[in-house]
Amino acid sequence: MHQAPSLGREAAREPNDTLVLRAVSGVCVDALEGAPATALAMHAWLASPGPIGISEHLEAIPDGNRGAILTGSRVTYRGRDWHVGIKGVGGRAPMYGNSPAGFTHLHEFSGALEETPRSLMHAITRESWMGEAPYGGQGIENALHAIALTRLAETGVFAPAEFCPVLAVIEIPDEHIAQALHYRAYTGRIVQEHRLVPSTVRLYHQSATALGRDCAHALHVLGVNTLAQLELFLDRFIGTGIALLTLGARRIRTHQGAFRFYDYDDAWLDKDAFIAPDGAIVFADLEALIEVDVPDLHALEARIRRQVDRNLYELLYGIDALLYAIEARRGEVLDPSSRRMGLMHRIELALTFDSVVRTERQGDALTLIVRPRFASDETKPGDDIHISLLAGR
Repeated sequence: MHQAPSLGREAAREPNDTLVLRAVSGVCVDALEGAPATALAMHAWLASPGPIGISEHLEAIPDGNRGAILTGSRVTYRGRDWHVGIKGVGGRAPMYGNSPAGFTHLHEFSGALEETPRSLMHAITRESWMGEAPYGGQGIENALHAIALTRLAETGVFAPAEFCPVLAVIEIPDEHIAQALHYRAYTGRIVQEHRLVPSTVRLYHQSATALGRDCAHALHVLGVNTLAQLELFLDRFIGTGIALLTLGARRIRTHQGAFRFYDYDDAWLDKDAFIAPDGAIVFADLEALIEVDVPDLHALEARIRRQVDRNLYELLYGIDALLYAIEARRGEVLDPSSRRMGLMHRIELALTFDSVVRTERQGDALTLIVRPRFASDETKPGDDIHISLLAGR
């Protein structure tokens, strides 16, 4: 995986409610070549009650509804320190009943958990979730796609965008799948992903600590303690964020006279990415990054514009919180126009070494200029694409 220089900080976490994961015999379906050794070995790890099949257990903290992050693990890989995470340890909330499956905060379903039968707490069931995975686990096609995307990302084709690498796909034996079924069965193989995550902090949803909900606390958890660290953190946040907003423009393939373009399918930066201690936004849910067919250059430009416009608000939400944090540490309060002009300068500097995008300033407006990168040198690129990033009245 391409890894830009970081500030050398360790993966960050904070105390949280904990899970005890039990090891069961699993089948390794696929594993990343050269991946670092982790405490997970090649077992499946489940949060549901039951016998410990291999007499091993690990402490973890919840990550979203069906994931966990090991609290005592840290792995150095490709120049960055990571925590070990698992996607598919069992659903934290029941799929139907008092508790919504798509929760944001713990208090929204904590009462319902007290009424949930113990056998169904953190269970993986064969109930279909969005047609592509079992509730509480991961579907085989999603997981294999995610590890394939990891391999592609490690070639550097999406740089400087960053991703959480999937290390292994482990099939969970059927005897550990809860038999509860309500309406619609998932019929595929049930697996979990073993992956690396840079912290326990997300932008807004799906984590106890989030940059957009409590910026000061999130920065404390991430180890950003000085104004100088915060300035560098914001620069990295901007650079990696813009890279994710222009991900599709970074690798375009020709296919039967048309183009193939990577786009997000039901994925959003506020819930599907982690924030690293150096400020990088690290995209996690790789199964949601899919290659779509685009018929011509006009449609390709529309796709690139849509990818920026669709995700820019979430990036600006985080930037806005960080700008206010910088002002607080400086003991100043800027008016919106001055804050926007200062951000223009920051964006210009953050994109200095990005070969796909550059900026152009006209008065109090900043335009992002995207030059699509084609996988084949024989492909004639279209015109540069101009997209408004910031603008005054």
